[in-house]
Amino acid sequence: MQPSKIGAIAPSSKQLARKMVLPIDINRAGLIAELGPGTGVVTKALLEKGAPEKNIIIIEHSKKLARHLKIKYPNLNVIEGDALHLTKYFSKTDQPIRYIVSSLPLRNLSEKAVARINKQMLDVLSDDGLLIQYTYSWWSNQYPPILAPFEKIQSYYVWWNLPPARVDVFKKIKVQ
Repeated sequence: MQPSKIGAIAPSSKQLARKMVLPIDINRAGLIAELGPGTGVVTKALLEKGAPEKNIIIIEHSKKLARHLKIKYPNLNVIEGDALHLTKYFSKTDQPIRYIVSSLPLRNLSEKAVARINKQMLDVLSDDGLLIQYTYSWWSNQYPPILAPFEKIQSYYVWWNLPPARVDVFKKIKVQ
């Protein structure tokens, strides 16, 4: 296993996936970008919640997992790519990105990589958009400080996950 590439020792649980999609209002116009979908557990929860397939774009770094997701979800836009290049993937979209649902292992990445991903997320997320990120860290309520200018507005604890996780919901702070 490569901890810097895959952040979990086991696939995310259904309970974690449900908490990840809880803040999403599927009736809001706009796109949902899922980063690091892995085996597609959160993707499945998005679809079960009723998110329109045409509004979900998933970006998976692993060639093998991207191939798996394209077979499992043939009607979704699956991009084999890197969160370091979000602006490239979303430059031609005519709809705003209202939600970023991230399973990226931010705490395992270098500070430089997190800063670049953070910048990409800020550039593509609409001003009223939400970033939903989970972590296995229980010792600190803070993400790397470079996750600013996002403000945490909610947290959900998921005990029925291996290991237990916390889902944090951030809103984008408008920079004047």
